[in-house]
Amino acid sequence: MLERLKAEVTDRGIDACLPCNLSDEWLSILADSADAMLGNSCADDASGGACLAILLCLAEAKAGVSKSRTEIPLEKLHQYCVRYRLELALEEIHRKTDIRYTTATLETILTERDVRTWRE
Repeated sequence: MLERLKAEVTDRGIDACLPCNLSDEWLSILADSADAMLGNSCADDASGGACLAILLCLAEAKAGVSKSRTEIPLEKLHQYCVRYRLELALEEIHRKTDIRYTTATLETILTERDVRTWRE
């Protein structure tokens, strides 16, 4: 799964990791993975790996570093996961309803941001 994630998402550039740019399949996989990381799923412990990989890529890009070892305190990682899961949920709602929202950018992803919503 992680090799496929690398080939289909992260190798396409950091913008491909933003929920608005994910395929429906990856949106669902990453939502399930985030749920597993947050303990909101019956999935096994390993299923959080996809979300963790995306979070590390995003955190490195936001920090402007590219190194083989990124350190993120556990509390901050949990916070990032909660925020990324929220962004995934917003995108799921957008795709399934007539509700639109201001999508996250590289600058705003993983932050506590204001989200504007509206109906089309």
